Amino acid sequence: MRQFRDRLERDLALTDDQRAQLDAIFGAMREKFAALREAPEADRAKLAERNRTELRERIADILNPDQKKKYAEIIAEIAGRQSSRGRLFVLDAGSGPRAVAVRTGLTDGAFTEVSGEGLKEGDTIIVGVQAAGAPAQKSAAPAGPRLPF
Repeated sequence: MRQFRDRLERDLALTDDQRAQLDAIFGAMREKFAALREAPEADRAKLAERNRTELRERIADILNPDQKKKYAEIIAEIAGRQSSRGRLFVLDAGSGPRAVAVRTGLTDGAFTEVSGEGLKEGDTIIVGVQAAGAPAQKSAAPAGPRLPF
């Protein structure tokens, strides 16, 4: 957070008043992020994203129009660099499903780049389950370019 705050101060050329407001915003948000430790694990990611959204909105509120434009570029750059962690299941021919820890990368909303130890191109990935005896569901092929991994 400190690096992010320093970058905002430097790249947006904040005034003294804006720096003071930014300090207050980060102070209040620090408490909200600390409170996530007490939240149920299943809710933490959603609450953390809500906190990040609130932080971005509160920062944008103290900026002038030129600063807001540069701030949007900074946020877009950061969002483009971030990757998430997750898990998917690979279907191994003889042994059945195998969990693989992955990091997600670029996405177009239909296809997402993933990488992980033991994951290789051509692996069969489980994308859903079907109850025994249930009719197969047809799904439309997603539109958009396919991103290689």
